[in-house]
Amino acid sequence: MKHGRTLEEESRLPAPRFLGIDEFARRKGQVYDTILCDVERHQVLEVGEGRTLEAVCALLERLENPEAVQAVSIDT
Repeated sequence: MKHGRTLEEESRLPAPRFLGIDEFARRKGQVYDTILCDVERHQVLEVGEGRTLEAVCALLERLENPEAVQAVSIDT
């Protein structure tokens, strides 16, 4: 497994046991992004542009082994 972040938008992401998904504003109330993180290891896996269903699905499709995810935490 690679450690550290890359700028490769197509690279595979390690699938953690406990996946966190959240959104945050890059500019208050205007531009939002989505973050995927490994909740157990307190590591950011990826930050993706937007918060649409399509944007989140694109991030999730990059997980190497999605079956390894046992639980997902989403801030609603």
